[in-house]
Amino acid sequence: MVNSNLSFFSINITFLSLWSLINLAFYNNSQPLFFILIKINTGFSFFRQALLTNKIMRKIILTLMILQSIIGFAQKKQVITKKTNNFHCGIKEGGNYANIAGKDIYYTYRYRFGFHGGLVGKYDFGNQFSAQAEVLYSNIGTKTEFYENNYKFNGIVKIQNITIPIVVQYKIIPKLYVETGPEVNINLTAIHKEEKGENWSFDWKKYMSSSYFACAIGSGFHITDELSINARYSLGIITPFKKIEGSVVDHFKMNNVQLGLIYFIK
Repeated sequence: MVNSNLSFFSINITFLSLWSLINLAFYNNSQPLFFILIKINTGFSFFRQALLTNKIMRKIILTLMILQSIIGFAQKKQVITKKTNNFHCGIKEGGNYANIAGKDIYYTYRYRFGFHGGLVGKYDFGNQFSAQAEVLYSNIGTKTEFYENNYKFNGIVKIQNITIPIVVQYKIIPKLYVETGPEVNINLTAIHKEEKGENWSFDWKKYMSSSYFACAIGSGFHITDELSINARYSLGIITPFKKIEGSVVDHFKMNNVQLGLIYFIK
């Protein structure tokens, strides 16, 4: 009977030792070795008494072991999910303050307000660097002044674009970041019309290229984990206008100041 109990004790202690080591390796591997050894030694003492007492205690211990494994696995999965959840998507809305930069012997160009809105995707490369891409509908343009025979004509140029900036962001402090990157603008429509009234208007799209590039420079602040404010200056690199004989707009650049809110969906 003694040999039988000892054999039972040896088998169970071996099993429990392996079980504990597996659980420690997979679910508590961040603990110092000293505490792990204390856990194993304490567990041996408890199991030695419990296993040799009665069958009820053995069932209780087995149930606790299973629960420990389930909880440990859930905690491990939760940590992995948190570490790998680096992609965020959201929406962006805000205002534009745009102008055409260039000299014209006929027109004077001034800044004009517009708006933008669309989708945002961001990927975090660690704690400081991120890459953010946006697909925005952007209403930009400029105000114009034209003088003829001592008469002043006031007009506006309305340009509708699909704007796709791709910027790299760097966090100066946890909530404040700076950003820069290229921006492509795909032109949809462009109309030059009288600012007040409908006496005259004409299509500017024939003067414009189907797409043009700009350089985006900006900064932002995270108000909360989901909500941030973003300010950006889009500096035209390539002219958005075609080279047409008799036209002076082919050397112009389109500049735009943006201020917007970004809401990330977690």
